Amino acid sequence: MRRRLTKQDCVELRAQISNLGYGQAEAESRSLFASRLHPVPEHLRALDPNVVLVVGPRGSGKSQLFSAFFSEDDQLGDAIMRYAPGTAGFQMRSSSAKWKRAHPAGTGFPDDRALAEQIDSVETAKIFWYVMLVRTLADELDRESRQSLRPLVRPVAADLGAILKADRDLAVNPTVALDMLERRLEEAGQWIFVGYDELDTLGGSTGNSCPRLVRGLIAFWSDYSRRW
Repeated sequence: MRRRLTKQDCVELRAQISNLGYGQAEAESRSLFASRLHPVPEHLRALDPNVVLVVGPRGSGKSQLFSAFFSEDDQLGDAIMRYAPGTAGFQMRSSSAKWKRAHPAGTGFPDDRALAEQIDSVETAKIFWYVMLVRTLADELDRESRQSLRPLVRPVAADLGAILKADRDLAVNPTVALDMLERRLEEAGQWIFVGYDELDTLGGSTGNSCPRLVRGLIAFWSDYSRRW
């Protein structure tokens, strides 16, 4: 026999739903995040290597998916793959893939003040994302490349001026090192996924850095996604 929901039932149900944590993936503890995560098969199309940009309103699950894969918790990512057997990215969570978090990256990323001072155009933003990719992948490069690119990787992230100057003064082209990494990965049948989340927070709550940085990131990968 079906029972109608009472007013109290509705109040309790709303409270339970609001406690599921939608839109809070960035703030949840890892154990709580894992217990609340419910993979949506349609969303897992983002695992297709041909998908480079995921767009959706706040609370739609973008950061949940990002946090699940771009972390050191391999078990969580492997568990999610059971829901994605039809995607081109199936089994990408295995030993054939690495997942590199480029943003947010804590102290590994320049602060808002440095971004506001140094990134004054979309073209400069493209150079910035190029340099940050090199820094993100530095540990994956061969020993000779790491040595030659040391001036670019050595400065702390907050010293963005020094990083950009090092890029201008480099005696070698970092693209050569990234091309060599690409070739090595291709020969070994391996992948490295580089991910960016919370792009709406770039540049902080003031200034005009965010639009330039987002446009620069999209423009950068528009130029290089067919190369790497």
